[in-house]
Amino acid sequence: MRSACGGLGAAVWPPSGFLLAVLVLSPQRAWAVILGGVLCSNTVANLTAGLSLTISLGFSLANCAESMTAAWLLMRFLGTPLTMTTLRDVMGLTGLAVIASNAGTACLGAAVVSLGLDTPFWAVWRVWWIADGLGMLVLAPTIVMWVTADRRLYKTGAGQSQSGAGGEWCHGDP
Repeated sequence: MRSACGGLGAAVWPPSGFLLAVLVLSPQRAWAVILGGVLCSNTVANLTAGLSLTISLGFSLANCAESMTAAWLLMRFLGTPLTMTTLRDVMGLTGLAVIASNAGTACLGAAVVSLGLDTPFWAVWRVWWIADGLGMLVLAPTIVMWVTADRRLYKTGAGQSQSGAGGEWCHGDP
């Protein structure tokens, strides 16, 4: 896989899933700030790894565009709150984010690698699409479910009754 991407590649790319989860859980008005921070930090990380400014910016733009497009599609067609606890949410993640959005934005990433590092476009596209798709499929639902589970427990009162029972037991009250 490394040779297909000019020495750059991963079997799973967790940052795509992490950024997707952050965007899905954040209000859309905060997306510009989040994406700006990710764009800057990703560019600096790539520059530190020895890549040129052009390639670093290309990677950063492709990564941000990928998660932003996936998050926008999920919000547009599934709405909020997105909890990843229903078949509709999971199928939406799979179809809209992992397959559709990722397939399109992998073209941008593959173009950067292909033009900047002189590697075959479709080999890079396939690695980019699979690795980022797996990152979205594995990490995004895990984070979203973890963050929203606490909210659901609190709203149903389950979290309150558990802490109340534990508090009584710890203090020795009858």
